[in-house]
Amino acid sequence: MDRIPTKFGEFSVWWRNGKLFAIRFPDEPTADWQSDAAPKKRELLVEWLNDYCDGLITEFPKSIAIDYSQYSDFTRRVLESVAAIPYGMVKTYSMIAREIGNPRAARAVGNSIGSNLVPVVIPCHRVVRADGAIGGFTSGVHWKKRLLNLENRIHE
Repeated sequence: MDRIPTKFGEFSVWWRNGKLFAIRFPDEPTADWQSDAAPKKRELLVEWLNDYCDGLITEFPKSIAIDYSQYSDFTRRVLESVAAIPYGMVKTYSMIAREIGNPRAARAVGNSIGSNLVPVVIPCHRVVRADGAIGGFTSGVHWKKRLLNLENRIHE
């Protein structure tokens, strides 16, 4: 496990085969996952995460690969769709379901988003309910609100 200090606190990070595997928020308990040594791209993640928390940067660097191997094909498609939501924008679960070709799968989309191990990087905080309510967040609704506030997109 790698630790990255930011103004929000210390994030815990896991790597597998040189790819980003998981991130935990500062107030979350760490997990007992195996992790490789941090790859050469670690410093790029440190810089990005700190710049993101400071509101200075909006896009995740494409040169840092994400390990999708633990996800089903459906969940991978959901997470890739979520990863494409631009900074400061939000989408609904049903919008994501339509984008991946399963318009009636909004609940399944929500379950897949709940399994996202790399929040912030795959910005699941940018997915809200169809009625505009903020919805849930595996890492805690307080984090979702904080990230949406950072991006000036709080809904409630």
